[in-house]
Amino acid sequence: MITEKALERRLRLAASLVMAGLVVELGSFFWHHPTAFIVFFVVGGLFFAAGILSYLLLILAKGG
Repeated sequence: MITEKALERRLRLAASLVMAGLVVELGSFFWHHPTAFIVFFVVGGLFFAAGILSYLLLILAKGG
């Protein structure tokens, strides 16, 4: 069982990863270079996916 403090810390981490992904993706919109697509897709996508995955693993660890 996860304590409340650990649960809150992991939720903050998941939210921070998703927000970091969104910031990277938003920043790549204003960058007019062919590399912007790679940054958008790879870097932003990895941050976004890591946040979602950590959130889903937290739900499983909590027990539903």
